[in-house]
Amino acid sequence: MRAYFFIILLSVGIWACSADTDLSANAGTDIELIADSIQFNDILAHSISDTFTIDTAYIAFDWLFCTVTYPGGCAQHTFQAYWNQSISTKSEIPVLEIILTHNANSDSCEAYISQELSINLQLLTGGKFMEYSPLNYHIINNSNNQVYTITN
Repeated sequence: MRAYFFIILLSVGIWACSADTDLSANAGTDIELIADSIQFNDILAHSISDTFTIDTAYIAFDWLFCTVTYPGGCAQHTFQAYWNQSISTKSEIPVLEIILTHNANSDSCEAYISQELSINLQLLTGGKFMEYSPLNYHIINNSNNQVYTITN
């Protein structure tokens, strides 16, 4: 009887992590860049992000592309990007910082997901920041403070 109960419990657990989960839908997710210095500083001071890693990042035209990986597979994950509306000119090459946050929505599954995020940078490139060339973009992972730097 115990073996029968264990098999049913195991089957339900496997079904729960695979039912209605289309991991291919994670490719090419567009994320809005939120320009808010108060939110940016609050997020920087209080890590609110679930675990993820920035594997690659690059800029093409007015878009920032990041490939991220994270554990999951049973729930829809969301990412947010925040900018503090400024550029630091304290270093030789000016720096623009963007924080990425991740919400796993309580996903406890352990598949290793890779997802490409795309962030429209027209908010930045259409204004006064075109005068900075070159410009370092620091993409900050809010889950572990990893900084991915792109020089453009």
